Amino acid sequence: MTDISPARRLASWLLFLSMLITMLMLWGGFVRISGSGLSIPDWPLINGSLLPPFSDAGWQAVFEDYKHTYPALTDGMSLGTFETQFAIEYFHRFLAALVGIVFLAILLRARKMPEVWAVSKKPLLWAAGLILVQAILGGMVVKLDLAAAVLAIHLGTAYIIFAILFWQALKLSRWGDPLRTGHEKAQRFGKEAIAATLIQVISGGLVAGTGAGLVMNTWPKVGDHWVPPMSVLWGDFYTPIVANLWQNQILIQFFHRWWAFIVAGAVIHLIIKAMKMPLSARGRLALRATATILVLQILLGIGNLLMKVPPYMAIVHLAVAFMLFLVLIIVTHEVAYDPVVNKSLMSQFRDYINLMKPSIMLLVLLTGAAALMLEGSLHASNWEFWTILFGLTLTGGCANGLNQYFEREIDAQMGRTKNRRPLAMKKMEPKHALVFVIACGIGAILIFGLLFNWLSAAAAFGTIAFYSFFYTLWLKPRTHLNIVIGGAAGAMAPIIAWTAATGTLAFTPWLLFLIVFFWTPPHFWALALCVKKDYARVHIPMLPVIKGDHETRRQILLYSFVLVAISLLLHVGLLYLSAALVLGGLFVYKAWKLLKGAEQNYAWSLFKYSIVYLTALFVIIMADAAITK
Repeated sequence: MTDISPARRLASWLLFLSMLITMLMLWGGFVRISGSGLSIPDWPLINGSLLPPFSDAGWQAVFEDYKHTYPALTDGMSLGTFETQFAIEYFHRFLAALVGIVFLAILLRARKMPEVWAVSKKPLLWAAGLILVQAILGGMVVKLDLAAAVLAIHLGTAYIIFAILFWQALKLSRWGDPLRTGHEKAQRFGKEAIAATLIQVISGGLVAGTGAGLVMNTWPKVGDHWVPPMSVLWGDFYTPIVANLWQNQILIQFFHRWWAFIVAGAVIHLIIKAMKMPLSARGRLALRATATILVLQILLGIGNLLMKVPPYMAIVHLAVAFMLFLVLIIVTHEVAYDPVVNKSLMSQFRDYINLMKPSIMLLVLLTGAAALMLEGSLHASNWEFWTILFGLTLTGGCANGLNQYFEREIDAQMGRTKNRRPLAMKKMEPKHALVFVIACGIGAILIFGLLFNWLSAAAAFGTIAFYSFFYTLWLKPRTHLNIVIGGAAGAMAPIIAWTAATGTLAFTPWLLFLIVFFWTPPHFWALALCVKKDYARVHIPMLPVIKGDHETRRQILLYSFVLVAISLLLHVGLLYLSAALVLGGLFVYKAWKLLKGAEQNYAWSLFKYSIVYLTALFVIIMADAAITK
């Protein structure tokens, strides 16, 4: 068991919950921008059930109910479009339910820690009350047909809940650290900046809810005026007159664009004060990011206004607003502490990212993106393209995380992994890692199943199960062919991506699969030649351990020939064909040189080149596909 204090353990759970709330808020913005918020007119049930329809008749019944409730919204809408919108809203509700369940588990866990509960009771109970209010507001949003004022309050409440829980995570992560003298005054400036940002976020919710971003699309003036006439800002055409505050588009936009400068002033004031103070590593990082994020957010706000709020820019604007809110909380919290002990919450975040093996994930995402570029149907749909890649991230993260969970004791004995992998280094508790990666897997399956099709969801589930259980637990410790067979899991990204985009399979994604499949053995065998003693010590039967170096080098050359031959079967364009010949020829040459007696450390050179080869090959596939299209 990892020796972590109760406060630090609870901080880790609160950090995980904060990540879930972040995902929930950003997805809520996507729900709004995609027009999916009313696709499920019932709340909390859907035609008397918590589950979505599973039959064509069920889908048709829900669609008919939607058309009857909102005839203006459904004029000309197809069932397929409705199913997509329904899935987007349903996933939002699923995330909200998951947040509630995780929060309840944290609350019950905190009750069993007397010292921690003493300082956490008040904020956690406040959060519990606000989560209940938020659930009610969610129902009101549906029942009141996305009323702008309720939407803005719903958004603001989400930010407040996040602030309470994230602040408490930061506080518990600094358990026992000395407070700076006069820290209350130091934090006051930060709290003012946070409050100003929260007001701006709520006003942004009103801008989105009323469509205020679609009027007076000029800057810096509002139309022809620096300040519109009072008769326009506070007109008697709204009843009651106070309804100007949440219905008058010009007033709402005027307030939002000029309050941004109040926010900027408060943030700059905080930056100036904080720069004079010694901060922890995470405090310094957040402080460096604050000014950049502020400038970016102002530019995005102006761009949204001038371009009449394109959906992709609206999503980015929302995400950057949240990033500003996040870094302000970190800076404000950290100015209260002397940086004597640096228990970085950011390092815990990095541990969860490292659990997903990000370097491997980049290659996985690259192969998936190449498949989408070749397929071509999503070129005009940015959200679907990036959502598929996000689903692939969660799929690979789950598989890689489960692999680390099952092999944590082996990793702790191997020189290559004992100082790189968080579980091997005992930087987190295994059960926390397990909860995180399972959540990633469930999220991936639901994203593919609800937003795209269940064939891609099945492929994602199969990839996770194959790699985590069949390969890691059974194949890897039993046969020197482990990486040959197990490499199929790492090659599945093009299949999953193509299936998500089309609902079918074709020859092209299988070619991409085969390229990665035959690339994997020479790539890993080159590495295995360098760390053969490590594998022997932990009794993993890799090819060099069982068959020796010469046979391994021979197999690397054979697989290199097959890899290059398969890569030439893919028809993209002349650029790709030239690159495949040059890159492949160099791969074969390096493999041949290794076989003919190059020094052992030459295997490391081949290993590094294999990464360059695959990256360059798939980048060129994407470039050539873009040119061809």
